[in-house]
Amino acid sequence: DETTRLGLDVSLLNAYGGDLDAGERGFLNVLERRTEALDAFRAALELAGRGGASRINVLVGRDTGDFDRRTQLAMATDALTACADLLEGFGE
Repeated sequence: DETTRLGLDVSLLNAYGGDLDAGERGFLNVLERRTEALDAFRAALELAGRGGASRINVLVGRDTGDFDRRTQLAMATDALTACADLLEGFGE
């Protein structure tokens, strides 16, 4: 790929965090988008494996107002835990 051809190292990748131009900053705290969040992390994980990145940045999301802050943080924590579970065996 192009990074290899140019002799570049990739140290960090951003997982898809939604429509940044529209103001989205992730969606781990949105229950209805959990599958999308996990798919975005899987895609970033695959790209990290190809590019040699050892870190993936995942945006949690802005307060939606749909649930109180504690509930949104709990949903984001649960989604991050699911992302972490996808790391099993990565890089082996």
